[in-house]
Amino acid sequence: MSYVPVDVNDAVSRECKRRRYSERTIKTYLYCINRFLKWSKKELGTISKVDVRLFLEELSEKGLSGNSMNTYHMAVKFLFEEVLKKKK
Repeated sequence: MSYVPVDVNDAVSRECKRRRYSERTIKTYLYCINRFLKWSKKELGTISKVDVRLFLEELSEKGLSGNSMNTYHMAVKFLFEEVLKKKK
């Protein structure tokens, strides 16, 4: 069972700062992650690749640019792989 932090925002911020990410990147990642979590309406432990794919497809259908799509993808990937240590 993987570790699920009580405060996602705090855990993401700490990991970003440890990697010396800029404050702007941290703010952007937190925004993208929180938007995804609000959209999914699921507990962290129950979110799957399918959920991430559906979220990104919905953003794409709304006309988000490729750069924005990539930012959302990398933020969610960072949360699961680097913060939660889940390989999805």
